[in-house]
Amino acid sequence: MIKEKKVMTPEGKEIPIQADTICIHGDGPRAVEFAELIFQSLTAEGISISAT
Repeated sequence: MIKEKKVMTPEGKEIPIQADTICIHGDGPRAVEFAELIFQSLTAEGISISAT
């Protein structure tokens, strides 16, 4: 839903958003793997990622 600039509530309602950042919180054993998968998925969709 990043490209559509909206999110879905648990009740199924779409809400428009303007997000400029993503925050990943994780201290579990697979946190790095999870972050890498998010990065790969976003870049595969043509969404640019940069560190600030």
